[in-house]
Amino acid sequence: MAMVGFGFMEMLILLGGLSGLPANDLVSVLPPDDYFSSRGITVNAKELMAQAGKEPSTPKAQIQQLLAIRWLGENPAATKKADGARELLEDIAAGRKAQDSHGFAKAHARRALALLDGKKPPPLATTPANSLRGEALKWFPADMTLAGGYEFRADRYTTEAGLALLRKPFTGLVPARERKEFYDAVDKMGNVRIDRVSAAGRHTGNGEPRQLIVRVTGAVDVKQLSAFIASTSRMKLQERRGPSGEVILAPEKGLFAIAFVADEFLFVVDHEGEKPLDLLDEVLAVKAGKKKSFAEGPLGKSLEQTPGAARMAFVVQVPEQTRKDVTTEKGSPLRVFPQRVLAYSVKEEKMTLTVQGTFANQKEAGPFRDALMELRQKGLKELDNAPAEVPKELVKRLKDTLEGIKVEAEGATVKGRLAVDSDALMQTLELLFKQRSLAPPPPP
Repeated sequence: MAMVGFGFMEMLILLGGLSGLPANDLVSVLPPDDYFSSRGITVNAKELMAQAGKEPSTPKAQIQQLLAIRWLGENPAATKKADGARELLEDIAAGRKAQDSHGFAKAHARRALALLDGKKPPPLATTPANSLRGEALKWFPADMTLAGGYEFRADRYTTEAGLALLRKPFTGLVPARERKEFYDAVDKMGNVRIDRVSAAGRHTGNGEPRQLIVRVTGAVDVKQLSAFIASTSRMKLQERRGPSGEVILAPEKGLFAIAFVADEFLFVVDHEGEKPLDLLDEVLAVKAGKKKSFAEGPLGKSLEQTPGAARMAFVVQVPEQTRKDVTTEKGSPLRVFPQRVLAYSVKEEKMTLTVQGTFANQKEAGPFRDALMELRQKGLKELDNAPAEVPKELVKRLKDTLEGIKVEAEGATVKGRLAVDSDALMQTLELLFKQRSLAPPPPP
């Protein structure tokens, strides 16, 4: 599935993290017609009504039910002509028929009914206030040296445009054989909704990674997903239980371990001691309130500066060796580098990205700001000499983006800010992705 990772996941992160997705689960980005064709299922309203009305008793039945519901909503002309189609969707939306434990069918049926009525579909999940500076960090130990997260859920500024853009390239970029392999995997795994991804880590004084923790918040059938991971892993994974009944999968020896806590997914890596279960125990102790969390630590205090509606937030204590490497690298325009970096994005009428660097004193802040402005000008000059095959419209949008960057120094802090119109952002992403799709395919 190399081609999926080639551009599809990049788009998911950009659109989800920066704009939010009105439908942030797996079945919302799959192409129903292509999926059903690969399964030999006739694509019409009558056949897909039968699929939509089936009980989602297996992962495959769930995927087919949800994609059928999606198709009925996205093809209103055909659905309105089918006897009983609206009544079926109303029964599912009301919870009277063909339900699953996570409410996937109910939520998708409500979206389908809105589409039939020509209305804006309701989101599958909405972003809670203070998500990234609060709850997202509460499972991480206080002494982590970097942490951050992305929100994929919708807010009041989220539109269907991002989801539509994300769906476009799947069949165009991923070869048919690989799409079928992906569908086979999805049929075994079942639907997955990703609400938020947060992560934290410890690194050495030289900037080498020591430990990493990734927390994925959403909705999934833990039994199905854990069985899928165990069956597809090249390593033999042993299943055990945590102190509060958490499902833990880990190899006998190795760097990583996986745990399911209710609907949340934890992935931990211990590069230094190769004792991932000890790291996992530490995380579970923080979750249980037995140890201080990242939110209570020094970097957690930095994240309190981020707005409650932030869609992306990240903070890192930069190792001293890394600071030296950046400033001494041949050709580097930077002579100083921040001790701490904080970044966050907020999506309103415009998407605003803010990056803030903190130095030991005011004397270092000014030269760093000047170096950033030099890099900005250098980027603009390079765009003036962009290769002929790069579309002029794309060059113009990228230049507009660079010209919109504002950098200011105040005391020992340098802050850069970029505000981009949402429509312009979507159009730029579409141009970038179109340019990526025109590239020649990789060799077999």
